[in-house]
Amino acid sequence: MKKFTAAAYFPFLPFWIFSLFRQIPVRAPDASVQVVASRIPGVLADRSRGVTVITREEIERMSLRSTADALRFGLGADVQERGPAGAQADLSIRGSTFQQVLVLLDGVRFGDLQTAHHNMDLPVGVEAIERIEILRGPASSLYGPDAFGGAVNIVTRNAPRNRASAGLSLSDFGTSAASVSLEKAGDGFSNVLSVGGDRSDGFIEDRDYRMWRVSDKLSLRTGRGRLDVFAGHGRKELGALDFYTPGLGLPSREWTRTDFFNLGYETPLLGMSFTQRAWSRTHFDRFLLDRKRPAYYENETTNSSLGTDFVFRKGGAAFGGEAERGAIASSKIGNHADVRAALFAEYRASLGRRMIVNLGLRQDFHETYGLSLSPSASVIWTISPSFSWKASAGHSFRAPSYTELCYRDPANEGNPDLRPERAWSIETGWDARIGGAITAGATLFRRSEKDLIDWIRESAGPWRAANIRRLEMTGLEFETTAAAGIIRLGLRQSWMTAADRGSGLVYKYGFRYPRSQGSILLDAGPIRGLNVNLRLSHKKRAGQSAYAVLDAGASFRVDEKLSLHLNASNLLNADYRDIPGIPLPGRWLGGGIKIDWR
Repeated sequence: MKKFTAAAYFPFLPFWIFSLFRQIPVRAPDASVQVVASRIPGVLADRSRGVTVITREEIERMSLRSTADALRFGLGADVQERGPAGAQADLSIRGSTFQQVLVLLDGVRFGDLQTAHHNMDLPVGVEAIERIEILRGPASSLYGPDAFGGAVNIVTRNAPRNRASAGLSLSDFGTSAASVSLEKAGDGFSNVLSVGGDRSDGFIEDRDYRMWRVSDKLSLRTGRGRLDVFAGHGRKELGALDFYTPGLGLPSREWTRTDFFNLGYETPLLGMSFTQRAWSRTHFDRFLLDRKRPAYYENETTNSSLGTDFVFRKGGAAFGGEAERGAIASSKIGNHADVRAALFAEYRASLGRRMIVNLGLRQDFHETYGLSLSPSASVIWTISPSFSWKASAGHSFRAPSYTELCYRDPANEGNPDLRPERAWSIETGWDARIGGAITAGATLFRRSEKDLIDWIRESAGPWRAANIRRLEMTGLEFETTAAAGIIRLGLRQSWMTAADRGSGLVYKYGFRYPRSQGSILLDAGPIRGLNVNLRLSHKKRAGQSAYAVLDAGASFRVDEKLSLHLNASNLLNADYRDIPGIPLPGRWLGGGIKIDWR
């Protein structure tokens, strides 16, 4: 891919011009509202940032098994799986490391203090998810640390009506999945209770898994306000062959447990909309490096976070604050705790009738690292009803994980003197609509990072965490969708290249970003209750061979209560690895049944 020059980027308008802008009234929330790109409500068409939304309809139509399965089709998202059905997966966006993506659950930070390997241990199944929002680019001005490459927001469901549903699926390798959902809706009342589980004997030895989760979301109208309560619990037991030691052939085992609770209240206050939330997250992890020799290496870690935030909103403005305390207790990391707090503000305004500008600013305080200021600015210019231009810039940062700071074993050594990673990102692009059936868009971006953290090794010594690299990541993204009758086609493609400004040392993780990746989704139906879809994804990582994976699915609604589905994963039986040394399954066939009572 050719190297992009600075001339490709737009000159931002001076801040003093923003005083001429008038406020834009906030539109009433509806099904198209997404929150990950802004603290100010609005519809997706108004966004000046790159956002992909995977809807409930798409999740059901493709019979997706997990959040990780859904994210595979997000533009710029790179899911690095160690096992199917979301058993264990790392997430990268725009070539970031897996530590540089922020995961949110209903807009609340869900990051793990031990390591981002556990950020996808979500205590909620796809049956309880309304949509998945993927923000590409920095989000520290909104949510604080970690959002270098982007952020993912998992939005849970409210009940539109009274309904009960149950699903069961069976597939190769002794794999099965079951779920039950109970939905209750009334005047100012909604409750969604969901229980689900997955099990598999594994496609190879020591790659079996057992997973289950339960979640409940309650929403109540109380006088002039609304109360939302979410509680979720999830457990996993995994055969973890070479999950963290690729190539050594060690029959590892891992157990995790996740608890999440979120309480939020929204009401008018002082002529503004006021939201107050409080949350807690606890994660337990037990890992045996060799289950045949339990005493050889074992690590148990429990980490917990307790936080609260508040947001005032009026017109095109929002401001608020956030505070969180985190604590960790680990046999290999030790016992630690810290406190962080932040103040943030966002302003959205228009210049004339065609240009919208969004400004964000956040000041974070970390007990260990002090103050971090994260500004952002974005603009969208509607040149015509069918064409718009957008651009944005922002600063992001990430504090080291406790694994990077304090972990110790014979082969790895943390570094308590690590500095936070920091980056500036800039992007520009366009969106277009051709007629009523075709949409298209493209984005060019560049991210300049410094103090990037990796693990280095000299001769035969242990790996040691260090701030060793400067990195320039440049990329181009393109997507288009088209519809004709019952046929829908989607194409998403990205290209990236990186310039390393490091010292030439040997890195443990190094460059695993996809130089080229994309997906084609072809969906047809319904035809007398039948939907058919094909999903082709391809990827070429730096230093690895390219591969393509073809998935297919079909669903048939027998009547109002009964539906059937068939799924085929990796139809071409590709031999591929998201992480070197960790093979993924070949061809995988299955099917299932779902019953709805309304």
